[in-house]
Amino acid sequence: MADITIPETLAELQRTSDAAREAVAAHQRSIDRHVLEWTDAERAEGDRLQAAREAAAAELQAAIEADGQEVGQSYEYRRALRKAAYGEGYAGQ
Repeated sequence: MADITIPETLAELQRTSDAAREAVAAHQRSIDRHVLEWTDAERAEGDRLQAAREAAAAELQAAIEADGQEVGQSYEYRRALRKAAYGEGYAGQ
């Protein structure tokens, strides 16, 4: 694997994006009903969380593209990014 250096700002954006994705999943699990049975308040909160997730993912992707290292080594780059975000013990979660 090529030596890939990940800036801390990208690692932080990765953690933020992952936390936003987990917030959506946690919200869905907490309701424990089919989405068609959600109340308006539950749906509004889900929509808010999903919008935050999409914004965090877009910000991460834009920063990755601006960094310019990912081209031609996407898999290795993403693994290096997660390792930078979560440490040496990161096992691909």
